[in-house]
This record gives sequence, structure tokens and C-alpha cells, in this order.
Amino acid sequence: MIFSPPYQLLWLALLCAPPVLIALAFALRARKPPNGGDIRIGNPMFKPHALPPIQDAVLSPLLHLTRTQSDADLRSLILGLRHMPLTDTAYILRRYQHSADPELQIYSQSILQQKQEQLQSAFAQLLPRANPESPAILASCIEAALHLASSPLTPESERIAVLRKSAPKAEAVSASGTTHPRAVFAAAKFCLLIRLVSRAEELCARLPVASPLWDALSASVRHQAAILHPPPPLTSGYSIH
Repeated sequence: MIFSPPYQLLWLALLCAPPVLIALAFALRARKPPNGGDIRIGNPMFKPHALPPIQDAVLSPLLHLTRTQSDADLRSLILGLRHMPLTDTAYILRRYQHSADPELQIYSQSILQQKQEQLQSAFAQLLPRANPESPAILASCIEAALHLASSPLTPESERIAVLRKSAPKAEAVSASGTTHPRAVFAAAKFCLLIRLVSRAEELCARLPVASPLWDALSASVRHQAAILHPPPPLTSGYSIH
């Protein structure tokens, strides 16, 4: 009788009721705030006096390092110089071309030759592509010419040829009126190299005032102008009779 169809739904409801009531009890129970006693905000190492004061980095000159390294470490150091600009490392590499260690001679010679060939290749590739319609390539061409001209491995005849070939590129920047920062800066540095201070000063005026490029270029212009046109000597105005 009690399992007859009219009572089956009642039994089913009674069996499902406890889980539903338990879930509602958990949902309606008052939630307690979490205990914040064990929560720490921030890194305690960043508190004052938790860490020793930061010391200024002390960089040893490359020449000093070459004099204090062992032979094995010196080989690694010379090999690592291939990742640095040639203008900063040429004097060390040329010195170790005459080293008593054959490996150092080979390393130095190969790095110098590779660096010089990279400069020559970059300038040769950029020269025919540089035009005022592409100020970024024009800037890269003038920069490559400046690097090649300032390389201590570039003979004087090649240096004169590089300056002669890149002079029209710098003139194109000046004549086109472009304000591309890299192109203007490179053309102005080229003008300073060939002693055209007034042209470099005109190009400097195109750069945004107080920008890093403007600061560096204006200082170079003032320095070069003082060399070419030194101020009159200071005098007290007194004469000895």
C-alpha cells in the first residue's frame, strides 16, 4: 500500500529533501571573515635595513683586466671582445696580435678582420639604397660611414673615399628638410667630422629641444665651435711699464 503509485512521489520527495536542506543550511549560514593573522602583505625583505645598502658598480678597465688574467681566462676575454664595438677594443686586439701566445694572435687577427669587414659590408650595402625618401636607411648609411671612418683599421685613403661617398648623403638630409631624428643627428655628426660647424648647428635646430639627441649634439657643436673659433685670451687689463 505504502509503495503504491500515489505514495512513490512522496517517498521520492522525502529522500531528496535532506541534501537540499543541508545545502540551504550551508548557504544561509553566516559567513565569518577570514582570519588575517597569518596573512602578510608585501615582501619583508623590502623593509628598511632588511637588506644591506646597494653598492655602486665598479667596472675595471679592459686594459687592466688583460694584465691581471691568466692565459686561459685571457683567451676567453679576447674572444668576448668580438661582441663589443671595434672603436673600444681595437687597441687591445692590435696589441695581442703580437702576443707570444699563438692562439691570442689568431683570435685577435680574426676578430679585427671580421669587424672591419662587417663595417665595410654594411656601408657598401646601404650606400646605393640611401635616399631622402627613406630617412631611416639614409641615417643608417651615414652612421655606417662614420663608424668606418673612425675605425683605426681604416687606412687614410679608404677613409677619404668613404667621406667623399657619404658627403652627398649628409647633404641630402640637410637639403630635404627632414626632421627624422636619427638622420638629422647622423648628418650633423658627419658635418662636425668635416668641420662644417655652422651646418651642424642648423641641423641641431631641427631636433626637439632637451631631447637626448639634442643634448648630445649641442654639446658637440659647442665643443667643436670653441676649437675652431677659440675665445680671446683672458687678460686683467694691467700693463707693466
